[in-house]
Amino acid sequence: MQEHLDMLTARSSSGSSSISGGRAVGGSGARAAATPSTVGEAAPRSSSKRAASASGAGSSRAQEKFLERVDSDARRLLADRAEAAQRAQYAARADKKVCAMCGREQTFEQYTKKIGQCQQSGCRGALFKPKFVWNEVATSFLERLDRKAHERELSLARIRRVRCV
Repeated sequence: MQEHLDMLTARSSSGSSSISGGRAVGGSGARAAATPSTVGEAAPRSSSKRAASASGAGSSRAQEKFLERVDSDARRLLADRAEAAQRAQYAARADKKVCAMCGREQTFEQYTKKIGQCQQSGCRGALFKPKFVWNEVATSFLERLDRKAHERELSLARIRRVRCV
């Protein structure tokens, strides 16, 4: 508002135009059109400023849409990172299931979707089973354990005999 008062006082002191009856008289036509009719009124705004002020509610809606996009991008990024971590964890697993017919490992997608049958055409829907089932390896494992314990006892007995001699 101080700008407008300064502008009016500068014009009235130069004598190029005077304000009478709410309209500017004299001076250039462009200046007269831009001069406010009263001291308290503001000069007319440009069309872009007018559009921005008229769409005040629209700009807040645009801000909301922007924030929604940023939020959805952040959620998607977190979900992608979580999935990548799960994939890496699954890849590091030693107990992946395999097809009983072809021996193919269960993929991460099949694991997450809980698909329990092999999708290969030659397998005819054979079930995925763990690579190592305790019942299948228990007897051979226990036999090896006993054999190693017996070998250890024999080697200790040989060491004792050598030390005694």
